[in-house]
Amino acid sequence: MQRWFKLIVVVLGGLLLSGCSARTAKQTKQPTITIMAPYLTSNAPAKQGPVTQRLEKMTKTHLNFRWYTNDSYSDKVNVAMSASQLPDIIVFKEKDASFIKYAKSGEFWNLTKYLKKYPNLAKANPQVLRNSSINGQIYGIYRSRDIMRASVTLRKDWLKKLKLKTPTTLPELENVMRAFTEDDPDGNGKDDTYGMLVNKWYGLNNGAPWEIVATWLGAPNGWGERKDGSLYPAFMSPAYLKSLKWFRQAIQKGYINPDFATSTDSLITSFINQRGGSFIQPAYGMAELSERLNDQQLKQIYAFTGNLKASASATQHSWATSGYSGLLAIPKASVKTKAELNRILKFLDQADSKQGQVLMNNGIANQNFKVDPDDRQYGTPLKPGSKRYREITNDTIAISQVKTGVNANNEAYRIVSKTLQPIADKRYATMAADQKHAVNNEAAPYVSATYSRNGAVLDKIITDAQVQYMAGEIDDQQWQQAIDKWLDAGGRQVIREYSQLNQQRSSE
Repeated sequence: MQRWFKLIVVVLGGLLLSGCSARTAKQTKQPTITIMAPYLTSNAPAKQGPVTQRLEKMTKTHLNFRWYTNDSYSDKVNVAMSASQLPDIIVFKEKDASFIKYAKSGEFWNLTKYLKKYPNLAKANPQVLRNSSINGQIYGIYRSRDIMRASVTLRKDWLKKLKLKTPTTLPELENVMRAFTEDDPDGNGKDDTYGMLVNKWYGLNNGAPWEIVATWLGAPNGWGERKDGSLYPAFMSPAYLKSLKWFRQAIQKGYINPDFATSTDSLITSFINQRGGSFIQPAYGMAELSERLNDQQLKQIYAFTGNLKASASATQHSWATSGYSGLLAIPKASVKTKAELNRILKFLDQADSKQGQVLMNNGIANQNFKVDPDDRQYGTPLKPGSKRYREITNDTIAISQVKTGVNANNEAYRIVSKTLQPIADKRYATMAADQKHAVNNEAAPYVSATYSRNGAVLDKIITDAQVQYMAGEIDDQQWQQAIDKWLDAGGRQVIREYSQLNQQRSSE
């Protein structure tokens, strides 16, 4: 009896081991892709969230994520680049000096000739590819963002109370600002409102309100191109100075808060609290407002414009973003062969399909959202208070950090409530109309050695002078002196380097 028992145990044990081996083989049969990415939430993403599992099943790939906090992420990337075991894909939050250094030293695959071989990646926007390149060469797949985002957010209730129309030109906007300042739009009988809110802005060519208005007035967006292919900075154009004058006059008249250069108050909070009735930024205010207000409240107070004309008879000039936010780079140290590169690019191409974009951007249909049967471009949240909704949404927030979205034809659903869909329709129509008149930064693809070394110092010369001019502390002659100082400090060489690169690309 004991002998039979032992035999049974041995046989069962063998079967169990065989079953485990079969399962292990099945689990490891799928190729693994390791991805390094930041997370923006307070807690690290789940290792195997519901969206991740679906993406693995769709692409027949096991995904191994290395998540790091957003604050420490750049340092972690630099540490990883010097380590022996690199991931297969690294998310870079921007085309910064580190990315450029690694790319130019040959650490990443040059993808310029490969993307066209993949049906979804081949649909990348040519202008955004150019913007995200390094001197015309593609070293990372861009994470797509809206190109047209410049907007004036206005208090709809104030417009209605003062019987004003939403402005379409700069003179009309100035008239609205005057009324919002002087005509007691909040009805409290006090002189306590500003026509426009402006707060401290950081950096040059970063979508500051005066940079956006400068483009509306005909200045380049960052850098412009002359007929001979040479480039020049926007701040050297007459239209740029005209924009600074427009803001200086508005500040002197009291239409803009006088602490514009130092205020770090939230524009959204000040707007909701009726401190001011408008603001200009490189983003529509609807998303931020919807986090603070319910749908009916938002409908009552929110109005917006797209890019404005300088005058009723002027040509439209639309300030454009770069069209991307960060890149996905593929290190040569971990992806050693073209066959391995093909496997990574195939995965990214599949993730950029309609199914992939919906999954990574929206979540799981009929679990955390449902498609609007009346308008299939929209989806609406489903059971937002449930545990399942939170699980899927949290995983979507995390995994969206590695979503490229380069094929705009496969765009995910727009998750907007039924109440706000008419506002969203108007917004997207405005963006499409503005894009026909897009003004792009002509120097976006280029890397200047001088600027890489000395850019922070050069930028500060101009940003300081901007604020001083708008505050009335310097005049036209002193503004020109600041430009001359910039030229002498290395700016002249930056112009030369950008121009040479652009002329070289134009002749190819």
